[in-house]
Amino acid sequence: MHMTEFQQAKLRRYLLARDRLQRKCEEANRWQNIRAELTALRGARPDGRSRSGGGQEDAFLELREELEHAALETRELRRQLQEALAQMPDGDLRGLLEERYLVGRSKRELMEKYLLSERSLRRRLGQAVRCLEQCSTFFSEKS
Repeated sequence: MHMTEFQQAKLRRYLLARDRLQRKCEEANRWQNIRAELTALRGARPDGRSRSGGGQEDAFLELREELEHAALETRELRRQLQEALAQMPDGDLRGLLEERYLVGRSKRELMEKYLLSERSLRRRLGQAVRCLEQCSTFFSEKS
């Protein structure tokens, strides 16, 4: 038996939030580098502020706000998942979900590590998700 669409969507939401956070961090680093280059090219004012236009600053501040929001969302989903995983009685199934969703191992990496076929991995992940659903409220509509 496979994961339900709701279960897949909840786990996918966490992975997407994590990936969005990573992309925002990379974007923030690029903006920080551009900002530093502009400051160096234009020179700094005596009060330490850059002479660059407000447009770049506004864009950087907006990106920073988005980054903080993405970090909060990802942190909350990760906390919920960690709490739910801690309630799982089966350590093997818990370990499989931790490797997949917290460590970020790909299905291919898990197949190699656990010496499983693709079909067996899907079956074990399905079992793990059902176990998680039975012992926690992670998949409840409210969370």
